[in-house]
Amino acid sequence: MSFKFILDDIFQKQKRDLAATKVRTLDFVQDDQTFDTAFDSLLHKSADRTDSKQKLKPSIEKTKAFSSALQSTTCDGAYATLLWRAFFAALESGFQSAELRENTVDQVMALDLAMPYFERPISIYNSDNVRLRLALADLYDDYLKFYVKLIRITSEDRGSKFRSKYAFSKEAKKTLQDIEECASIHGQNFEEQVKTIQVRLLEQEIAAKQNALKHVPTMSIEGVQTPASNPSVAESIVEHRSRVNLRHMVNIVRRNNEFFGRNDEFSQIHQYLEGSSTQSNASATSFNDSEPDICIIHGIGGVGKTQTALEYAYKYRSLYDWVFWVRAESSAEILKSYSSIGKKLGLFGSTSIIDQNTLEKIQEWFETTDKRWLLVFDNVETWDDIIVYWPSSTDSSSSIIITTQKPADVLPWSNNIVQLLPFDKPAGSSLLLTRFKGDESTEEEKDLASEITHIVGGLPLYLNQATGFMKISQCSLAEYLAMLQKSSSIPENSTADKNLGYDKPLNAAFDVALTKLSDNARNLLYILAFLNPEAVPESMIFSDHSDNDLAFLRFDENKFSMVAQLRDSQLVRRETINGDVCLATHRSLQRAILHKLNNETSQRQKSFDIVLKLLQAVLPKPSALQQPEEGTWPIIEKYLPQIQSLEAAYNRAKPKIAGSFELAEIFSQFGVDLYDRGLIKVGEKLMKSAEDILDSIAFDNSSPVRTNIHIVIGMYTDTLGITRRDEGLERRIKALDLRKQALKGRAPADIRTEEDILLHNAVMDLSCSYQQFNRFDKVEELSNICFEKFKTWGRPEAFPYEYAKYYHSMAFVFVYRRQTNLAVEFAKAAADLMRKAGPGTLLTTVYRFDWAIFLFQDQKVKQAIKEHEEVLDIRLARCGKSNPLTLQSYLTLGIMNYFDHNFEIAEDWIRKVLIHHQKVYWPRENVARAKYYFSLILQATPSARSLEPSNISLSSTYSGSAHLRGARDEVSHEELVEVFRNEAKVVLDELLPHNRSEMLSGKPDGEAVEAVLYDYMAPWGYRVVVQQVPDYLKALVMYQESKL
Repeated sequence: MSFKFILDDIFQKQKRDLAATKVRTLDFVQDDQTFDTAFDSLLHKSADRTDSKQKLKPSIEKTKAFSSALQSTTCDGAYATLLWRAFFAALESGFQSAELRENTVDQVMALDLAMPYFERPISIYNSDNVRLRLALADLYDDYLKFYVKLIRITSEDRGSKFRSKYAFSKEAKKTLQDIEECASIHGQNFEEQVKTIQVRLLEQEIAAKQNALKHVPTMSIEGVQTPASNPSVAESIVEHRSRVNLRHMVNIVRRNNEFFGRNDEFSQIHQYLEGSSTQSNASATSFNDSEPDICIIHGIGGVGKTQTALEYAYKYRSLYDWVFWVRAESSAEILKSYSSIGKKLGLFGSTSIIDQNTLEKIQEWFETTDKRWLLVFDNVETWDDIIVYWPSSTDSSSSIIITTQKPADVLPWSNNIVQLLPFDKPAGSSLLLTRFKGDESTEEEKDLASEITHIVGGLPLYLNQATGFMKISQCSLAEYLAMLQKSSSIPENSTADKNLGYDKPLNAAFDVALTKLSDNARNLLYILAFLNPEAVPESMIFSDHSDNDLAFLRFDENKFSMVAQLRDSQLVRRETINGDVCLATHRSLQRAILHKLNNETSQRQKSFDIVLKLLQAVLPKPSALQQPEEGTWPIIEKYLPQIQSLEAAYNRAKPKIAGSFELAEIFSQFGVDLYDRGLIKVGEKLMKSAEDILDSIAFDNSSPVRTNIHIVIGMYTDTLGITRRDEGLERRIKALDLRKQALKGRAPADIRTEEDILLHNAVMDLSCSYQQFNRFDKVEELSNICFEKFKTWGRPEAFPYEYAKYYHSMAFVFVYRRQTNLAVEFAKAAADLMRKAGPGTLLTTVYRFDWAIFLFQDQKVKQAIKEHEEVLDIRLARCGKSNPLTLQSYLTLGIMNYFDHNFEIAEDWIRKVLIHHQKVYWPRENVARAKYYFSLILQATPSARSLEPSNISLSSTYSGSAHLRGARDEVSHEELVEVFRNEAKVVLDELLPHNRSEMLSGKPDGEAVEAVLYDYMAPWGYRVVVQQVPDYLKALVMYQESKL
């Protein structure tokens, strides 16, 4: 009996059992992202939502890992979808009252403890080990049984007011415990099989390396025969070569002249990066045979990953023409690093703003230059953080180093992993004595140094702090050891990430270092703990502050004293980055400081409030009318990493830091600017944190900040298609109600024009959501209300933004009435006005794009395609190949050329979508629409065409298909058509799961109706098939009737 058969049997049975509970299961919930959205919505109804969310976070993370394991072993997302739906149904059923919710959370946490660790390398799940797969099937069954039983317990007799108190009877708990025990046994089976596979893979790796070493050439240096990979020989070669000078080392900080040890690790790194002729790189991210050599440096915080990579870059710099350093702590930091790289390479001007297009110019340089380069990504959290920046190939045998705290067994990016361990006693003792005593040391001092090493866990970060403290204080090793042996003032960190290799930060050395700092220096260190560890501009900290709370940060000689104390104590580094003098703090040290402050809440709040004031002083004033302003973006971009760090620190704090209106305002005030730059994920995270803050302080529901949050998130949902459509409409209705409430009872003469504009902008925004649902009766009604108001303010030239939105909305009304000539006229007026309202903003291309759509629907096909190609050129120049706006242009040009019977051109455009969407978040409905049209294009194209090499590689297109990933040209033409169409239809059936059989089969216009439905899934600005579907409105009515 096959694994798939067993899994299918479990799937069908549990699906029936779940349906039998008669609990609501959201079709919307299909993966971890949609689960998170639904869960957040559920939590909004709970008073203790933060506590519940924090408790369930490990369970959700483990479910994500298990879902990935299922996907890896089955290549089928349906199994994971059922799991997520059952999980959410169980939570929704159990969150009916506070007591029931508490018991439900406790039971889910108990199941999580019974389950094994699933975050394994993909090679584990790709193995052919049958017993491992059977263990996964058993665990899948356990998960679903548990949730079904939990639903039955919490939903039974829900109408009784006594039920929630007694729902979890002894018998009920015993049933759940029995399932947990089964899961524990199955988990042990799983762990045993994982170990078996790991041993086998290790044996294969050793055998391969031994075989490779047999073919390593030898070379003679000074009469000694030595393998070419011998580090001493390699270093000798390095000394005689001079390819790189400091001008070709970009973003890299000063060399640490006191770097100590790690010779064995350097040899291993060097072998990985210089061994491309004898071993293959294990990265599984590309089909390209000439991909860069990769090495991952992994280890716990404070073990010296960054310093090791830095020393390697300097030590072996002569092997490379260029060395680049990328700070990968956050997306904003990566952008800043790449901006410096592009400017240093002369790919764009010094005043250019970094965007997707400039990123791709840099990536193209990496992939095509004949210069050999070394690229270091420092402190990577996830592969998703760097994939868009990753050079997939090289023409120059170049190399990439990644440093990360992630455990080695969850790093599928490459098998070339060097794990840094803390120094043992002899090595740590040598570091201390070399720095502190030179070559003269007694046996007693060696013993003292050895004991210090033991207490601080052998971590170089704390050993360096020890030497810094002893130099400043002139204390002896014995005196320093005595201070260490006193109890640390920092309590044990019970919330530390166990995956990082330690249960609490080794705080002793840090605690001692604090004792010698002045009050001002210590307060500065606390402030830096809340900001970006990679770089905080000194200009942001030190200024002529008028606020008394900031008096110690005024720009005078006191500044240099504070910075010198922190620098000499090895607590901060002072570096010049992109022309700004900055202070940098080690991430592990930052975590230790924040944990210390968690136990000194008064000091923590004081430091946090100061950070808030510092940010308020440097951030630009946001647009009062919520419109993107080109001139403010460089400043926003500069300080965005500080805002993101502050938001992360706020959300991690335990106990919670007191929120405030000012904090919510900082997080939310640049939402429109982030939207204009395509940073939707960053923006939404900040918006939701701001919303949570307002909820936590019970701030006025009608406040402008809360209204602005609704409006901005509503804008974000416009780009996401059907999955977030209901939320967008709901938020915009709320936003309009709040705008009205703010003006309630005031005479018209007392309402300022600015307030009136905001009110009617909310009305126009609401009409945008109605457009998503094709409710053009409401669109016209709301648009006309606004138009009448606009006329009282003045002419379009005076209010171009507002009039542009009116003409834009009415253009859609006309096109759906078949008045396409009027649609074209109104859309052109809207595009012209928006160009006046926001020159330089990307919103102007959106309006021009829509005008070109209407040209197409007015049968001006050639002109429409020409306009779309020009819009695409702008988006490529501003956004790059993988931005959602660019993908929208690719897809639209593909569809238009398909209807114009330019099949080969259409195919190339759609191929670009299927390739580039993988580097950004693009909603499933948009991808499904691309696959649907790709299948139609292939169907209309001669077979030979689809099997010949395209100007976009076929294998890259396959990687966009779950069923074709890894395939080559042996796939038949008919199979291609069928696979892409079926994959599209799976999404269509899932997101529009209503009965459409009479629309989609047995009728000559079935395909046309299907095209309408794919259009309906997408955002309204993406819809192009209206003119090509004669019975569009009839089809829409049929669809709406099918929902009833």
